Amino acid sequence: MAIRETLKQVKAASKLRKLTGGILLARKWLLHEKQRHDHQADELNTKRVFDINLREPPEKGKRSWIRRIVFWSFDETSTFFYYWSMIIFLGCFYNLATIAVMTFEVLLENHFRNWMIGNFVFDSLYFVDLLILTRKEFIKDGIRERRIFALLVFRLKSPQFYLDTLSLLPTDLFLFHSQMLSIVRVNRLLKVYRVLEFYTLTEIRTNLPNLFHLFKLVFLCLVIFHWNASLYYFLSTIFGLETGHIESWIFSYDKVPDPIFVTCENDYRCPPNEHHPLSDYEEWTNFSMQCERTMEIWSNRSFPMKFSNFSKQYSLSFYWSALTLVTLGEQPSPEHSFQNTFEILDTFLGLVIFAVILGDIGNMVQTMNLKKSEFEEVLDGTRSYMHRHKVHPALQNKIVRYLQYCWSEGQMSVDEQEIADFLPNRLYGHMSVHIHMETLRRVPLFADCDPTLLYEFILRLELQVYSPGDYICRKGEVGKEMYIVKSGFVEVVNEDGTKVFVRLGEGTVFGELSILNIPGNKNGDRRTANVRSAGYTNLYALKKEDLWEALRDYPDAKVSLLEKGKQILAKDNLLDESNVEQDNWDPDAPIEEKLALIKDEVEAFTKQLKEAEVMIQKSMISQKQRVGGLERLFAEAFEELLINKKKFGESFDASAEDSDE
Repeated sequence: MAIRETLKQVKAASKLRKLTGGILLARKWLLHEKQRHDHQADELNTKRVFDINLREPPEKGKRSWIRRIVFWSFDETSTFFYYWSMIIFLGCFYNLATIAVMTFEVLLENHFRNWMIGNFVFDSLYFVDLLILTRKEFIKDGIRERRIFALLVFRLKSPQFYLDTLSLLPTDLFLFHSQMLSIVRVNRLLKVYRVLEFYTLTEIRTNLPNLFHLFKLVFLCLVIFHWNASLYYFLSTIFGLETGHIESWIFSYDKVPDPIFVTCENDYRCPPNEHHPLSDYEEWTNFSMQCERTMEIWSNRSFPMKFSNFSKQYSLSFYWSALTLVTLGEQPSPEHSFQNTFEILDTFLGLVIFAVILGDIGNMVQTMNLKKSEFEEVLDGTRSYMHRHKVHPALQNKIVRYLQYCWSEGQMSVDEQEIADFLPNRLYGHMSVHIHMETLRRVPLFADCDPTLLYEFILRLELQVYSPGDYICRKGEVGKEMYIVKSGFVEVVNEDGTKVFVRLGEGTVFGELSILNIPGNKNGDRRTANVRSAGYTNLYALKKEDLWEALRDYPDAKVSLLEKGKQILAKDNLLDESNVEQDNWDPDAPIEEKLALIKDEVEAFTKQLKEAEVMIQKSMISQKQRVGGLERLFAEAFEELLINKKKFGESFDASAEDSDE
C-alpha cells in the first residue's frame, strides 16, 4: 500500500508540473496578445500601404461619370495642376510680353487684329482658371478638405480670387477707342502670382534645381529689360522720333544703320588697289570728297542687309535698356531734365534689382560649390593626417582613391542619414520600402515574411562602401551583419583568395543565416564563406542586434524565420537534429529583458518549491496518520493475540488436568 500511495503522489506532482507549465504558457500568451493589441493599428496601416492584397480597392464604377465630374477636385501637387499651371504661365508670359511691346506703333498697326485674338484666347484661359481653382483642395487642421462647397467657400474668401476677378475686367474695350492704349491691359498682370506658383511646382519636380534657378534669373532679367526698353521707346515717341539724330538721347534710325556686306562682282578688283594717305583726311573738304569717292568705288562691290523698322526700334531700345540697368552707360547724354530724371531713376532701379539678382546668383554658385569645398577640405585634412602619421604610401593611395570614388558617385554630396533625419519616419519608410522591399522578398528566408516586419528591417539598413579587395566577411568569423548588394560585385573566394567560386551582383543578399541564432546550426553563428569586394561595392547592412530588436515585437514571425532557417540548413545538411530545442534565452536582448526573464524564472522556481513543500508536508501528515493507524492495528492485534494466548493457555491447563485424572 505504501508503494501505491507513493505512485499516486508522483502522478500528482507530475500533474502539478504540467499545470504550472500551462499557467506559464497562458501568461506568455496574454503578454503577446497585449503587445499585439498595442501595435494592431500601426500594423494594419502599414499592411494597407505595403501589402498589395490588403489595399482597399478603388471606388471605380461606384459613381457615374457625371457625379465624378460634378464632385471632381485635385491636389495642388498633382500632375494635372502642374501642367495646367504651365499653360497659365504661358498666358502670363504672353501678357508680360505683348502689353509692353505694343507701344511700338509699327507692330500695333500691322498686328492689332492678331493681338486682339490672342487677348481673347488667353483671357478665356484666365476665366477657366478662375473656375478650376475653385476645385483646388486644401488642408485644414491636418485633414485634406475635398467637399465641393467647402472648396468653393475657401476660394471665394482667398485674396487670390479677388486678383483673378480684377485681372478679368474687360479693359480691352478702351482699345476700340484708341489702339495706342495697350497699357489698359495692365490689370492682366495681377495674375502673375500664378507664375510664382509654377516656379515652386517646377522646383519641386525638377532634377536640375540649379539649372532651373539660373533659367529663372535669366527670364527675370529679360522681362525687366523688355519693359524698360518699351518705356524708353514710349518716351522717345513723346519727345518726337522725327527730331532724333545720332547724338540725341531719344531713339533715332541713324543709330542703327543696315549692315553692309562686301561682294566682288562685275570683274572689279576686291579690295581696290588704291591707297589714301592719312594726310588726305586732315581737311574736311578732302575728307568728304574721299568718302564720296569710297562710296562710289564700293557701290557695286557691296550689298546692305535690310532690317524692318520694328527690328531696329526694339533692338536699339533693348540695348539702351540693358546698358542703363547694368550701369554701363556709353549712351548719349539726356537733353531735357525729365530725360535726366528718368535715367537717374532707371539707373538706381537697375542697381537695386541687379544687386539682388547678383546676390542670388552668388548664393546659387556658393550652394553648388559648397559640397565640393567640404569634400576638398576632408580630402586635404585626410592627406595631412596620413602624412603626419607616416601612413604607408600604398594605403594613402587607397584611401584617396576611395574618397575620389565617393565624390564621383555623389555619395559625399547626398547624405542618406540627413535625409532620414529630415523626413518623418513614415515618409522615409515609404521611400526605403520602394527601394528595398522587392529585394528582400527575393530572399528565400524572407519570401513569405510579414510586410510589417520587412518594413522594420528596411528602416534599420545602413549603407557601407567597400574598396576593391576588401574582405566583407571571412570564414569562421562571428556573424554580426547581413548584407544586400546595392551596386557593384562581391566574390566568394577560397582561404587565400586565389580562386573565385562565384560572383554576386546587385540585389544579392548574403549572411542572413549567421545572425539568426538558429538552434542546431552546426556552424553556430560563424561565417561559412570568404566574401570580398570585386571593386567599389555599395552594401546595405542589417546588424544582428537590429534584427533581433525587430523580431522581439513579432514573436510569431521569429518562430517562422527560425523554422525556415532550419529547413534551409537541413537541406544543406548543416542542421544537428539532436540539438534543435529552442531556448528562450536571447543573448542579444537588453539587460532589462534579461533581468525580467531571470526574475520570472526565479519566481516560477520559488512557486514550485513552495508547492513541493506543501505536498511534502501533506505527505508527512498522511504518512504519520498511516503509521498511527498501523500502530493501532498492531496494538489491537497484539492484544488480541495475548487474549487468545491466555485463553489457549487456560484451555491447555484444563486438558492437562483431565488427562492426569
